[in-house]
Amino acid sequence: MNNRHDGLLGCSLYALIGGLATASVVLIKASFTERTPVRTVSTFLAVLAVLFYAMWLRETVPALLSGAVPPSVQQNGTATNAVHVLDMAWMLPAFLITAITLWRKQALGYILAGAALSFVTLLALAVLSMVVFFIRLGYPVAVPQVLVFAVVFALSLGLLVSYLKALQSPAA
Repeated sequence: MNNRHDGLLGCSLYALIGGLATASVVLIKASFTERTPVRTVSTFLAVLAVLFYAMWLRETVPALLSGAVPPSVQQNGTATNAVHVLDMAWMLPAFLITAITLWRKQALGYILAGAALSFVTLLALAVLSMVVFFIRLGYPVAVPQVLVFAVVFALSLGLLVSYLKALQSPAA
């Protein structure tokens, strides 16, 4: 990553920490109704995290055991696969923490679930829009991966809408 991306990542992390530290978690949790799809959202985020861990580790572990460089690192010509690092160090653990705390109906889970669903929705949409440009430029695309991201986009968007519909105005 270049310095602008490092700065953006750092600022985003501090904004998240600051927002969580100053949020009224009890009030936020109280804003959700019994219609909140807690179990469905928890399951979706946990399954997504496990599947992506499996996908990334399927490439990384055999390369480590054989002393080889993972194929994606060779193709990119970088020291490491930044997507794997960011996903396995930050995003996937965040999804699992969100899934567990939401499943247990803890306030932190209610706060993080909306952010996690929004992130997944926007990420899948970004990947799908990149596919459109790849096709327009004549690059080959892996249809199964496109279908996976289309399904992830549809599910995450549907769950996000359902999750947010369960919000109610807090009692004054």
